[in-house]
Order: sequence, then structure tokens, then C-alpha cells
Amino acid sequence: NLIPELSIAENIFLGREPLGALGKIRWSALYAEAQRLLDKLGVKHAPQTRLGDLSIGEQQMVEIAKAISFESKVIIMDEPTAALTDTETETERLFSVVRELRNEGRGIVYISHRLREIFQICDDVTVLRDGRFIGERPVSELNEDGIIEMMVGRKLDEQYPRIPVKQGRISLALQGLCGAGSHDISFELKEGEILGISGLVGSGRTELARAIFGADPIDSGTVYLEGKKVKIHSPIDAIHNGIGFLTEDRKGQGLVLIQSVQNNIT
Repeated sequence: NLIPELSIAENIFLGREPLGALGKIRWSALYAEAQRLLDKLGVKHAPQTRLGDLSIGEQQMVEIAKAISFESKVIIMDEPTAALTDTETETERLFSVVRELRNEGRGIVYISHRLREIFQICDDVTVLRDGRFIGERPVSELNEDGIIEMMVGRKLDEQYPRIPVKQGRISLALQGLCGAGSHDISFELKEGEILGISGLVGSGRTELARAIFGADPIDSGTVYLEGKKVKIHSPIDAIHNGIGFLTEDRKGQGLVLIQSVQNNIT
């Protein structure tokens, strides 16, 4: 959908660039219209910015700007917030644009796994299960439990049942880790424990994960695995130490698309 080496504006109007009398691209008009769309979505980058320099969430906003630029009567949004931060920043900007489009008389098909979003912006909800139509109701007549029951075909007493697990010894520990985008990070992860790292786009979450895996350099600090100090200079070092990594950008960083499924798995 997007070409990293081109600018934001070129991506939005690829194949639809405004042309002058001699067939040359009217760059001033291209950038001005792109700027209008970016302002609408609250994207702070200039239209001339190389798209590949943006974060995954920001690239998602450019895709949305591109869809809006077609002035379509019906716009289908397939999980548009999947790569956005679940905060009042990017997500709320998107929702304000969706409401604006609706008020202009556009029809929006909004696909999402996040039930809270359905109640925030949708008028009606259609539930599918195993490829079959289950039902359609006004959102005002439903609550979250009702949608879940339609989705799974039965009532759920507990959405997120907690399973007690005995925690073991410390498996991973960081002390004062510093690298690109992260500074003085320390934590301990125990066997049988799930450690969550949260923050806004640009807060250093992704950079920290990449540093632990050796994809980005560690400037200072210490990494301990099962109590032993280890040096991880590259992903192969991490793999040899039993560390796996699922990237934020599955398509761009996690897979080699021109190779087979077998090669990618192994």
C-alpha cells in the first residue's frame, strides 16, 4: 500500500498527481493538498518527509489520509487502529475524522476487534462468526457482553480468567540499559511471568525490545540471563541464548516476503 522511499505526499497521490498543461507534476498543489489532509489527521510531519522515516503508527495515518483523499462515498476501514497507540492521541484523531466523514454523509464500514471502539463511533454493529452472518443491531441496544455472546455463541462468565502460576527464578534481568531511544532501563522477569511494557509512540518501547534482541546496539548497561551476564551484539547472539522476537512490523521486519514459508519459519 505504501512505498517507503517516496515522500508522504507522493504516497497519498501516487498515480493521481495534479498535472500542469505540459503534463508536469504541480508540486506546490500536491504538497498543499497533502498538508490539508495531514492537518485533518493531526500528523505533524511535512508532506515532503520520506515515508520510511515514519513510525508504523504514523504510516498507518498516511494510509488513512490516502483513503480520505479519494473523496469516496463509502470508506471501508479494516482495523485502522491496529498499529496506533490506544490513547487519546492518534486513535482519537482518527475517530474525529470518522465522525466528520459520517456528518458529511459518507458511509463508513469499520472493522475492529476492539469492542470499546464500536461503542465510541459506530451506529450499528454486524457480527460475523465462522464466515456467517449472526446478526445486526443498533449499538444503542447492545452492551459489550451482548456482542461477545453473539461472537462466541455462548455467554462468557469471565472475559480474562486469571490462571495462578507459580513464579520461578529470574530468567531475564536488565541493569541500567542504554541504547537508541532508551535510557537507564532496569527490570527483572521471572519464569512464569508476563511483563508488559507500555508507552506512547516514540517512548522507546520498540527500541528497548530491539536492543534486548541485538537488533539495535546497546551503549551501556548489563543483560543477565538466568543469573549469568551475557553480551548480545546481534540477533544471532540472542537466538543462541534462547531469546525470540516478534517484531512490531511483521511484514517489513519480521518476514522475508520473497522467500518461502519454510525458509521464513526456519
